[in-house]
Amino acid sequence: MDQGTDAASMLRGDEVPLRLGYVGVKMRSQQDIVNKKPVKDALKDEKAWFENHRVYNKLPPGLVGTPVLIDKLTQILFKHIRRFLPEIKKEINEKRRSVQDRLDELGEGVPVDTAERVQVMWTLVTDYCDMFKNTIRGKYDRKLQRYLVNLGSQGGNTSGGNKIRTIMNDFLVDFCETKITSEMTDDDIDRAIRLHEGDSLPGFPSPDTFEFLALPHLQKLAIPSVECVHDISSALDVLAQRMAHAVFRRFPKMAEAVLTMTQNIIQEQKDEARRIVEEQVACYIGYLFTNDPEYLTQHGSMEPMYKNQQPAKPAPPVEEEKPKEPGISG
Repeated sequence: MDQGTDAASMLRGDEVPLRLGYVGVKMRSQQDIVNKKPVKDALKDEKAWFENHRVYNKLPPGLVGTPVLIDKLTQILFKHIRRFLPEIKKEINEKRRSVQDRLDELGEGVPVDTAERVQVMWTLVTDYCDMFKNTIRGKYDRKLQRYLVNLGSQGGNTSGGNKIRTIMNDFLVDFCETKITSEMTDDDIDRAIRLHEGDSLPGFPSPDTFEFLALPHLQKLAIPSVECVHDISSALDVLAQRMAHAVFRRFPKMAEAVLTMTQNIIQEQKDEARRIVEEQVACYIGYLFTNDPEYLTQHGSMEPMYKNQQPAKPAPPVEEEKPKEPGISG
């Protein structure tokens, strides 16, 4: 400060009070630094200066001097350490446990021998294949649970078979709960009969009428069937990613290679499955099924024939008349 400046009121906290208060110090001047004045000598000069000052020597103890500042900062640091040290120790222990769990999961180092490396690789690939199949089939897999525990996941989110069944059920529910005839009116049926009547005898409608009415509704199955194949393929792809991430966590490059091969196989089988589904749908659409027993027995004209084929019930046996005993009148 400039010569003659009085900072006593500031040090006492009268102007701007602070929670931890003020400490006044007299530091080395620039000339002292140039002359390389030792810190020890500077502390002695500071003490003498405050003791001989006409204003600051009348202040209460604990407001001036570098040693006072050092003690005050040390106490503050000690209180902070005592306050936050338990949390710091807890966080360090948690980090240590996390790192130790990760090291335990990684296991020992990768074998150096080629045969042992191949054995490790085939073990992981076998685990991956078995876990993939067991997950689709819904079997409880202990290896899968161990891998998921290491990842911090829950097994309920990895069931591939349940996902596939849900996709199939959602696909069928829209077509099984609604009848084709619910969207047909009597006028539509009558119009179709007249359109395909031609020169046939009255009372004998053409089978083309049935095909004309049913074919547009059956063709609605073609696109959803292919979409069902795509949805199942996507579900298998997601399952493969989860399995690869769980099993090959130690070897990311190997996980990428295995996942690429799995996705190629899924894509090939998806194309084949789509072809089969399209052929099956086309076969059922192109075939006029007329052997439905429920239709024949309840709605068709062959009902009497079916009744005649039923075996006749045998007549109940006739009881012979017993002879009357003598001496008893009827």
